Amino acid sequence: MLCPILAGLGCEPREGARGEDARGEAELPAIASPRVEVGGCRDLSSPELGPPRCALRAEAPGRLWFWIDIQAEAALEVRVDGEPAELLERASVDGGLRLAVAVPASAKAAVVLAGVDPPWREPFTLALDRERDPEEVRVARRMVGLDEAAGTLEDPARVGEARALLEGALDGLAGADRLAALETLRRLHRGRPEALRYTQEAAALAEDLGRERALAELAGVAAYLQLYTRGDRVAARRWVEVAGALEGAEAQTWAGYYGGLLALEIGDLGAALQAFEQARRAAVRVGLLRDYVAVSEMYGSLLAELGRSEEALSSARELLAQAGAPGLRCEDRALLYGNLAWTHLLLAEAGHPHDPPRPLLLDELELVDAEGTCPDADAASLARINLAYVALAEDEPEEALAWLESLELEAMPAWLDPGWLTQARARVGLETGRDELLPSFVSRPEPSAEIGLRWTAAVREAETLERFGLLEAATRSYLDAEGILDEVSSTLGIDVGRELFFAGRSASVRGLVAVLIRRGQVDEALCRIRLARARELRVLDQAARIAGLSAADRERRRSILEQALTLRDRAVAEAREDWRYSAPQRVRREQRRKEQLAEAEALLDEALRLVGGGQGALGCEGLAAPRPGELTLLPFEGEDAAWIFARDVEGVKVARAELGALGRVLDDPQLRPKIEAAQRVRVLAGGEVWARALHALPFAEGVLLDAAPVIYALDLPTRARSEEGAGSAPERARAVVVADPSGDLPQAKAEARAVADSLRAWGWSVALREGDRATRARLSEDLGAADLLHYAGHGAHRGLSGWDAALLLHDGDTLSVADVLALPRVPKLIVLTGCETATLSAETSAGGMNLGRAFILGGADWVVAAEGEVDDTLARAVGEAFYAALGERGAPLDAAAALRRVQLELRARRPDAAWRSFRVLAP
Repeated sequence: MLCPILAGLGCEPREGARGEDARGEAELPAIASPRVEVGGCRDLSSPELGPPRCALRAEAPGRLWFWIDIQAEAALEVRVDGEPAELLERASVDGGLRLAVAVPASAKAAVVLAGVDPPWREPFTLALDRERDPEEVRVARRMVGLDEAAGTLEDPARVGEARALLEGALDGLAGADRLAALETLRRLHRGRPEALRYTQEAAALAEDLGRERALAELAGVAAYLQLYTRGDRVAARRWVEVAGALEGAEAQTWAGYYGGLLALEIGDLGAALQAFEQARRAAVRVGLLRDYVAVSEMYGSLLAELGRSEEALSSARELLAQAGAPGLRCEDRALLYGNLAWTHLLLAEAGHPHDPPRPLLLDELELVDAEGTCPDADAASLARINLAYVALAEDEPEEALAWLESLELEAMPAWLDPGWLTQARARVGLETGRDELLPSFVSRPEPSAEIGLRWTAAVREAETLERFGLLEAATRSYLDAEGILDEVSSTLGIDVGRELFFAGRSASVRGLVAVLIRRGQVDEALCRIRLARARELRVLDQAARIAGLSAADRERRRSILEQALTLRDRAVAEAREDWRYSAPQRVRREQRRKEQLAEAEALLDEALRLVGGGQGALGCEGLAAPRPGELTLLPFEGEDAAWIFARDVEGVKVARAELGALGRVLDDPQLRPKIEAAQRVRVLAGGEVWARALHALPFAEGVLLDAAPVIYALDLPTRARSEEGAGSAPERARAVVVADPSGDLPQAKAEARAVADSLRAWGWSVALREGDRATRARLSEDLGAADLLHYAGHGAHRGLSGWDAALLLHDGDTLSVADVLALPRVPKLIVLTGCETATLSAETSAGGMNLGRAFILGGADWVVAAEGEVDDTLARAVGEAFYAALGERGAPLDAAAALRRVQLELRARRPDAAWRSFRVLAP
């Protein structure tokens, strides 16, 4: 019988396969043995001599997973104890081949994998060891029906009896027998303080015995317990690092999962996503289905919370496909449905594409309700509350109330904050006019409650007060909600993508602005919009600074944050226990807490100093005031209307417009006199408004640009410029001009050469980088000593909130946002005529990141850049004309005035051209 090429399993090679076949063709040369990862062992060790060894339970069949770094179509031979293996699965996974191999209870020697087509130089051999747990452990497990893989109990009523049995036997056990008892005890003490003690003791013993897989699993559990039962992030980090130092896909799965949870605790969202992605890839390679589901649920909900809707939706649909997997228990399937529903609910509330969450929650409830396959009263209560939130999101308050009234309040899970139930009832009350459902105005969640609940409660209170006409009190509640978001931005939330977190919580600033305008406080309304916008931009600025840190400094910052937050949480936890102590003891405890909190604040200050710069003022008095002759324009879209605020040295005016239709609002009598008097206009814009180009809006008989030069400002303090790498003061100004590095923009090459000639005529020293001379390494070196960069080539706006935007260079090379932020010094003057160099994300009010902003945050004084795509010929026209419009040699360089002249001339000659795409960015 011929051996099937695609299966190639359990067959003897046909005659001639070792030499030449009947036609004289030579066999394929043997290849180096590929990398193999293993999953499914009770323990997996790799001794210095001999094959890796896999421990399995004695006299029990098993299933082992192998991930092999080869093409999935390669033919293999798989044997167990010398006999052809039964394959339970063969799949292409993560760029390699995954196999699931059945291991009979009788197997005691080895599993051997060998290449057939192509052949391997050496087979992969996994030696098998059979282990029998001590009698006490087996009796205790049978007593409670303990599932080894899931850690679940079928008979919780006998847990105390099983604990007593094992604890009495511990002193008589040693080595692997004692380890088995300790691992069982930590499961039997789940939810109790003893669980951490037994887990850590078991981990120490596993390390002494060299049982790496057991150590990895126990280290992950210890990290989880330290994090969520003691709030000790420092200890949790130590255990994550223990797991991360071990080899194997299983260890990397657990290190990634618990490391991601820890990263979430300190607001390091980028690290959390990276860790979860690592864990997902490792888990899927070696068949850790339950772990894959758990980490994918966290990964998807985090993507949804950040507003990364396409990725979140793709992840959720991919995960849903696992719901019917045969290795998934009922309890896990129910949890999967609930978490996927939450992901889709987050997407729905943010207005992003999503799948309906209701069917998923109904499927979950069917499984966990009293008559379901796996009843769980806590899970059923949570499903009903989430169904109420879905009904509210779908404008069905009566249905929401029905779900809330179906809850048995006395059976509510103790771990569920009742505030979520209160807020759901309040939403129903607001939308149906049932005042009896509204909470007391003095009823707020504790300061230690989850941030989303605290913010939601403050907003609902403000909306209630506003409904009753109590505008002053509503203002205070909206301010409280904004203060909660300020708290997040000033301590945690400093990371790439965190600005999207704030975008999903814009209801507080929108409500606040509407109330302030109703009260006639337009100057205060403008201030609050600027502060909310600055909150996003400060996070953007801090994330930019973090991106420029060395790896050692990033690690130092992470460690400092973990220490600070652990100290702060420990002080809060201790305060709850004060009632147990006498008055003198309470005084001493209070003093110790003050010292802990002071130490925590000092550590947070150190973390900020490490990044550079502070958080900036959080009050109106800290915002930049307009200069004489300058007018600040700020467009703002609320729930029901849009406004444009105008502020100069005389004060603030505001004009109302319909949503999405700014039209001729600049001609409003409130705004027109201020615009006519302005010598320069400073626009504070972002989000969806950014692409509408305020400088091109109709005004009087022309456009706003006819009235005055326009700059688009970040509204951040100017960053101190580093002169590191600049050397001594140059005798003449230095420019770097990049010309068509991708070789497909002939007009860009002509533009760059013309610009270089203009600058040389002014006496500038010019480095012209064309074609293969335009590389990231060359530019990174050039820019440290340059005063001006002119880039004529392709730009690309991409990635999370624009963080992967880049200038395209020679042969696929790029100069990305991260590269710009890592430069020790950037030129003061930047001209980027490529596409999308000023494009912003519409998903946040401030707009996120782009290449122009990256240079501004790096220390540039101004940047000329393009929003959206621009024609090659138009880019050349703007680039060449810009320098002619700058003025005489030696005169102050005014980019806004120069670009204004260029754009108005283009508009006059070519009114249909995309002249409005270009703009000047400034701090």
